Amino acid sequence: MKEEEEDPCPNEIYDRALDEIGTGKFNYLILFLCSLSLFVEAGEVVIMSLLLPKFVQEWDATETELGDIQAWTATGMLLGSVGFGRLADWIGRKNIYLTCLNLSVLFGFLSSFATSVTSFSLIRFVLGIGYGGNLVVCFPYLLELTPRHKSANYSALMKIGWCSGSTFIVTLSWLLMDKIGWQWILRISALAGVPACILLGCVAPESLRFLISKNRFEEALVGMRLICKWNGKQVPEYFTVEALQRASLERIDKESLKKNESKQEEEIVCSKQTLTTLIPLCLIWGLNSFGMKVMPFLPLEFDRRYPGQGLGYQTAFYTQLGEWIGAFSVIFILYRLPRLWEMRIASLLLGVCVVVVAVTDNHPALNKTTALIMSIFVNPQYHSLYTYSSEIFPTNIKTTSVSICHIFHRGSAIFAPLLFTRIDAQSGFRTAALIFSTFFFVASAMSVCLGAEKSNKLYNTLSLGSKKASFQLVPTTIPKQIRKRPSSSISVRSA
Repeated sequence: MKEEEEDPCPNEIYDRALDEIGTGKFNYLILFLCSLSLFVEAGEVVIMSLLLPKFVQEWDATETELGDIQAWTATGMLLGSVGFGRLADWIGRKNIYLTCLNLSVLFGFLSSFATSVTSFSLIRFVLGIGYGGNLVVCFPYLLELTPRHKSANYSALMKIGWCSGSTFIVTLSWLLMDKIGWQWILRISALAGVPACILLGCVAPESLRFLISKNRFEEALVGMRLICKWNGKQVPEYFTVEALQRASLERIDKESLKKNESKQEEEIVCSKQTLTTLIPLCLIWGLNSFGMKVMPFLPLEFDRRYPGQGLGYQTAFYTQLGEWIGAFSVIFILYRLPRLWEMRIASLLLGVCVVVVAVTDNHPALNKTTALIMSIFVNPQYHSLYTYSSEIFPTNIKTTSVSICHIFHRGSAIFAPLLFTRIDAQSGFRTAALIFSTFFFVASAMSVCLGAEKSNKLYNTLSLGSKKASFQLVPTTIPKQIRKRPSSSISVRSA
């Protein structure tokens, strides 16, 4: 008797359906939604450097108090990324994403009414919690609703939202801050996120991959119908509740699933196969974040080196220009690279740029050019990290794993400036910059530990409680056994 060909799992059926439907208005809507949330966050992050001088004038804030504002915000982002990342794997991407956006908009608006450094710091702490969860959930949510062959391109396009937000808030502040006050700049920046909250709450569906991982197949079918309606396509005839149920290998008692899924998720996170990827990836996130903390000190250092030339403001301009160049280079060119090679090249070049800045004291043109190149390669660095991290882990622990990476990322934002300023005060900028450049080089070398083949494969998970192993490597392209079959003839196992 001829051996029966292995049937597809639910995630493979879903991937084939997304590829067959293609991209359209629905995908553009989700891309716009996620980009708008980055627009708001970029504005809130960039405006802080413009607000600090105002606080010194109006509140007589000391340097220590100004540092406290950034420390409280970074601490909130750390807690938000961990807490909301875990909740997104339990409750769902959409509801957690909406909660984070609402926190960002509400407390961004409330921060405009602060009357002291203390009240502003506490409000920004809660705001940071929303921001931390926003970035952890945003990328997985977008990629789980996007065909895999388009995932790198769409995650690159999201960077346009960040660049637009930072450019918008800098321009608005330059034109109006002295006329209408910093309070109204903060309010305008926060209210820009209201459309994103409305779209996410009223139009966007839950992540279908998340629903499938939880065996909520009826809801997944409703979501697929919405995608097809927006894109003007028909739901593939093989994407049915019955097919997904049989492909999951067995019907699972919901109460039993609910009782045991938390324990099974913890086992997946702690498994050797997950940890061999998660541990080096977390270290890469942390090392890159440490190295990046050189950049905020460049305008100050250039003003020290070349007093009276206004090189600090010119550096800020070059940084904005570099962000745009980097965003478009990722969108049109670099997204085609394997994730890990993009990661390695970006980290390596950033390390070289920091070394050049450290050792060239009397070359202002070279320093400005180097700052421009650094800001260009920040984009592929974060694009590769966010995309790779959002793709490589099983659906049931995806945002949990990304949030663990963000512990290292956000933790570095708290400690790296303290370390840099201490080294700078004792040994000078050159020594501090050379030490921090090594973080980029080590991160680039450590990416080898992830394995080149994994940049072209994604971790997937079957529903919790399935007879098969908790997760397995599945190629990004649809397996031949599925691709070759006609749509109507996909067989599924009996329950």
